Amino acid sequence: QSDAQKMFAWLETVLRKAEADGEFVYILDHIPINANFYLTECGLRLKAILDRFNYIIRGHISGHTHYDDIVAVHSYFDDSKIISMNYVAPPLTTYSHHYPSFRVFDIDSSTMNLIDYRQYRLNVTDANQKGEADWFLAYTASEFYDVKDLSDMKKMAKKKVKGKYIEYRYGQTKEAIERSTDKKEIKKAECTIKSDNFAAFYDCAYNKISISMDFL
Repeated sequence: QSDAQKMFAWLETVLRKAEADGEFVYILDHIPINANFYLTECGLRLKAILDRFNYIIRGHISGHTHYDDIVAVHSYFDDSKIISMNYVAPPLTTYSHHYPSFRVFDIDSSTMNLIDYRQYRLNVTDANQKGEADWFLAYTASEFYDVKDLSDMKKMAKKKVKGKYIEYRYGQTKEAIERSTDKKEIKKAECTIKSDNFAAFYDCAYNKISISMDFL
């Protein structure tokens, strides 16, 4: 078995045990399901697993890209149905010229569902001038996406990405604000939300097919 096959076998084993034990699961991984470092065939395999165990998976959170994104994950067998949301959290570092960020998720203690999150950031320039870190609340997810809670994934996936979405995506810095009206950036953000594997994203964002899908 390849390393990837071993990882998926391990994930399925853990999920089957959680299923047998009546437990709920949160998946915390490094690379989002549609990122360019995630091989499309691996993304599709993960998508199938997420679909199979969807009823016990209560959250899926990733990092890596240093962007603030959401990715709507669709059913493996029915692309019209959104089964989960891959939340891509921005970094705690300044890498890529972003403000350091962290977020706090709210969880329903009875269902264990993610119901909201608050995104915080730090203006490093301001902090250096003042000599102290003043973290500020950038936004609350339910307010920004105009939903009662995070279960309304269909409405979240239809969020217009112009302006504030791009600013938030790139960390609210001066560079982020400058990008907020860039048509290419808007297109990439739109495609990130609706594409749950890299080949689909690449085709959407650049009108090209990145790899052959003959192996599927």
